[in-house]
Amino acid sequence: MNSKKIFILFLSILFLNLIFTNQCLAADSLLGNISCIKGGGCTLEDVRNVIINLAGIILAITGSLALLAFVIGGVMFLVSSGSSETVTQAKRVITGAVIGMVVVFTSYTIIMFILKIFGISKIGVWQ
Repeated sequence: MNSKKIFILFLSILFLNLIFTNQCLAADSLLGNISCIKGGGCTLEDVRNVIINLAGIILAITGSLALLAFVIGGVMFLVSSGSSETVTQAKRVITGAVIGMVVVFTSYTIIMFILKIFGISKIGVWQ
């Protein structure tokens, strides 16, 4: 493997390690303070809280992956050495990352708007 591929692979593994380490440490935040898991008798509110927390975790992961794609596209652009094929590929990666970040921010805005409509605030990862 050439040094570019090794460098990108190293950055990808490092970034994914940081993402999943934080998510594993925060795995309790998915279930929040839901006590019905052990004793049974879950209500609709408990299910709602799990869904809201899951949406927050999914948005965090997709936002991190979009940021990673943006960084990889930037590195590809820097190390392209004037190769038009690599520059075009880097532009596609950066464009995809920008679109991904717009989708993540729009999703967050929609979820916060829906939560505000229903009068829900400060639940799990949305505090």
